[in-house]
Amino acid sequence: MEAGLTESSELHPVSLYAKCKAEVEKVVLGQASGKGMCTTVLRFATVFGLSPRMRFDLAINVMTKNAYTLGKITVDGGGVSGAVRACARRSEVILHVLTDDASRVDGQIL
Repeated sequence: MEAGLTESSELHPVSLYAKCKAEVEKVVLGQASGKGMCTTVLRFATVFGLSPRMRFDLAINVMTKNAYTLGKITVDGGGVSGAVRACARRSEVILHVLTDDASRVDGQIL
């Protein structure tokens, strides 16, 4: 696994979801170019492939699924504080894109 991945690193999607997201990124950025539409891709590590660290953001997805399908939230092991930090960071990025000047985020991958 390559260390220090950035938004410009080569993509290595593993799941069908990640492969589709990578393709949609290309289409959306290509379609919006020069058409007066501000488009920003938010890449929350899904299309980078396997992670060298624990993916606490995915733990939140599993807990949400369990809450919906089973009617209860289960926490397996530790890591709740890591999951909370991951969700807070994601919210900060989304807020930044929605409130920043369009010229700064247009066509960007974050």
